[in-house]
Parts: sequence; C-alpha cells; structure tokens
Amino acid sequence: MVSNKDKSIAAVNRLRAWLDTNPLIPQHHGKLNKTKICQIIGVPVSTIRTNQELGKLLGELASKVPAPPKRSHQPKRLSDVIGSLLQKIDDQRNEIDELRSLIAEMQLLYCAGIVKP
Repeated sequence: MVSNKDKSIAAVNRLRAWLDTNPLIPQHHGKLNKTKICQIIGVPVSTIRTNQELGKLLGELASKVPAPPKRSHQPKRLSDVIGSLLQKIDDQRNEIDELRSLIAEMQLLYCAGIVKP
C-alpha cells in the first residue's frame, strides 16, 4: 500500500517531469489553468491544497505566466463602428424604399392590364 507521503512525492515528481518537457502551459482567461495541469499529471485538484510542494511549484509557474493584455477602450473606434452600422441601416432602408416603389409600379402595370403575370 502506498502512503500519502509517497503519493505527494510522486505527484510533485510527475509535475516536474512534465515541466521538463517544456510544455505549452494551459491557461484559462489569461491565468494558469491548475485544473488542466492536475488532469495532465493525474492528480485531483484538491491535492494542490494538501500538497504544499505541489502548490508551491504551481504558484511559481503561475507567476511566470504572462498577464493577459489589457483591453484599451477606444471611444473613437466604437463611435466609428456605430456610425458605420447606422450608415448600413440607412442604405438598407433606401433599398427597401426602392423595392417598394418597384412593387407599386409593377402592381399598377399588372392592374392596368399592361403586363400579364
């Protein structure tokens, strides 16, 4: 039977061995994805809280993960997008008006008997 201490040491060794392969570090919303790493090395996520060495290694790894780029709010860009969308709406309305006029003209010609369906 394997003791809990041996399991803890094995988990740390598996994490170190995985890190030695220079893997792509899984991230979720720009942060270290500890759940995915635990799946990769085959330990439950709860082990991070009970295994201090494993938690320490993951903490060090998390500090090396680059922070996600901050989004800059550009009101001018947003206003440009809104303006473009409003222009498209106006264009569509004009096209609808032209089609309505064409339909009315065709109905008139049809009702007058000039054009047969």
